[in-house]
Amino acid sequence: MKKPYTVVLMVTLGCNASCSHCCFTCEPSKLKLRLSPDEMVAYIRDAYNEGIGSVTFSGGEPMLFVDDLVGPINVARELGMYVDIRTNAFWAKSYDQALDTLQYLDMIGLKRLGLSYDNY
Repeated sequence: MKKPYTVVLMVTLGCNASCSHCCFTCEPSKLKLRLSPDEMVAYIRDAYNEGIGSVTFSGGEPMLFVDDLVGPINVARELGMYVDIRTNAFWAKSYDQALDTLQYLDMIGLKRLGLSYDNY
């Protein structure tokens, strides 16, 4: 049996959108349903110990709690894991906002960012 290569952490079931097609039924009313940074780190360490080399932060919308991701991203990078975030890019309302956020993500060590794009 093959081992998975990536662990996907659903940082939150909260989201800034309420998309009818969301398979996790994430929405603004679920913002309190989220992992703590310590819980994320524990899952990352468990995944690493099982031989998993990649972690994806997803949700809901993980960027609603971007400051909570700093510690877990650092731990994953220190372990040599590949790290990315999946986001709907709600934070990119203007060029300057997008640039500021992307520079912040680069500063905290993120090397890959997956963007969802749809009518919602």
